[in-house]
Amino acid sequence: MNVVFFLLGFGRMGWAQDTDGEAEKPIETQEKSDEKGEKLAEDPAKPSEPAKETVKQTSMDSAFEKKDWAQVESLFLELKTPSYQQHIMAGFAALEIGNAEAAYFRFQRAIMQNSGTLYKGIWKRIQSQTHSITIKGRKKQLIFAGDSSPQLLKFVAYANTILEQQKIFQGRLPYGFYQFGEKYFVLNSSGKEDINKETFERGVAEQKKFQESFQGQVLSTVDLWLEPRTRYSIYAGMQGLHFGSDGADVAMQSAWSYGPMVGMMWEKQRDDWLLGVEADVYITGSTRAFLLGLSGNAFGGYTGIKGSVLAGLRYDFAFGRIAGVKMREQEGTITEEELNAVVVPGVALSLGPWIGYRYPIIKELDAMVRTGFRHDGKRIYFDVGLGANYKFPL
Repeated sequence: MNVVFFLLGFGRMGWAQDTDGEAEKPIETQEKSDEKGEKLAEDPAKPSEPAKETVKQTSMDSAFEKKDWAQVESLFLELKTPSYQQHIMAGFAALEIGNAEAAYFRFQRAIMQNSGTLYKGIWKRIQSQTHSITIKGRKKQLIFAGDSSPQLLKFVAYANTILEQQKIFQGRLPYGFYQFGEKYFVLNSSGKEDINKETFERGVAEQKKFQESFQGQVLSTVDLWLEPRTRYSIYAGMQGLHFGSDGADVAMQSAWSYGPMVGMMWEKQRDDWLLGVEADVYITGSTRAFLLGLSGNAFGGYTGIKGSVLAGLRYDFAFGRIAGVKMREQEGTITEEELNAVVVPGVALSLGPWIGYRYPIIKELDAMVRTGFRHDGKRIYFDVGLGANYKFPL
């Protein structure tokens, strides 16, 4: 068996993409067993009887927002019948702590409670890149040579912590080559396979060569943003739009136009940094203009204790009617009434940067303010917006 090339070909798949076929079977089997009344697979960290589940839910929400993963874990273990949302929060806590086994079961149970969950891909990645294993030993550390994804390295670090504390580890570890004292083995989809030192060293060399290659570096970079949690949100607010000068031959009276804007945001967050995209639709109107527009945004940001600072790039498509347009040669010869009677219909495509700030009001609701400018090749548009951002629960 060529374990080296098996791991190089399969190891990169896990966190970078979902799997098909076999990845779904454990859920189907689990659900069928449940229908027959058979006992479900046990989470290794099984919740106990709660004192006050309502209070603990509130505390768990607060701990999750503060990224106090140890507290999330502790509160989860006290729940009697965890909900879908509590399983998701506890699953993320387990990932941050490095407990792959607990994360696997918690996301699996969340899927059983809500088969349409957005987080099914995380469960698939855990299943497709880790395997159950039992390791016993004293005063030894696992040396891992495999995919260098930060999440997988957390799983190995957690296993070493448990081995140091308890002298035995029972859980899930990522596929790859391992050294444990004087023993060597490889872990893959078939389980643990003992190997000799030469096979281990050859596998490590091949893995290092792949990681240093262009393909390996690209996949590692992509992995950084495929692993973090995903949030979806709705934005609604008011926008003020200012437009001004035209080209050399045509002049516009500058004017403001106001109206509502609604949209959808998609974000991924790692630690305090986030990346996202947004799509919006808006209408603005005034005595001089009526515009209907669609806009797309790509943005990044930094999240602190008091909110998030955002910056992005907006591409805008708008069409409508604008009054108050005159030819340059008519300056000084046309009256205000005549000027306002000149109405120009048209379409504008514009691009430009924006900055914003998002402040948390309550758990799932943020206030948001932003401003920016765009240019369509002839005109400059300046806009300012104030609204609210509702984040869908996990």
